[in-house]
Amino acid sequence: MNVAAWLEKCGRSYADRPAIARGTSLHLSFGAWAARTRRIAAQLLGGLGCRAGDRVAITMTNCPEFLEAEFAIWHAGLVAVPSISLRSGRMTLLGCSIHQAPPADPKGRY
Repeated sequence: MNVAAWLEKCGRSYADRPAIARGTSLHLSFGAWAARTRRIAAQLLGGLGCRAGDRVAITMTNCPEFLEAEFAIWHAGLVAVPSISLRSGRMTLLGCSIHQAPPADPKGRY
């Protein structure tokens, strides 16, 4: 079982249970996380034109949304290339070039 299938299974079996927290506050339940992962994966494949096996750079701080992005990338059959968001823009572009991943802003700007 891969991690995308694991999340789908947990989303069905434990839909209302807490999955991701931000400190002591609930960010997403397993059901909400699985649904959000499917929506983001569909956008990556349909709206952004990614294809299975493509590399996608994630430039974010350590936050719950990182898990949403990473699991959506995996769900879509893509390859996640995490990048430290503290890097300068020039270093991030260099890292993306090395890994052949298109740089993308988590808010959808390029």
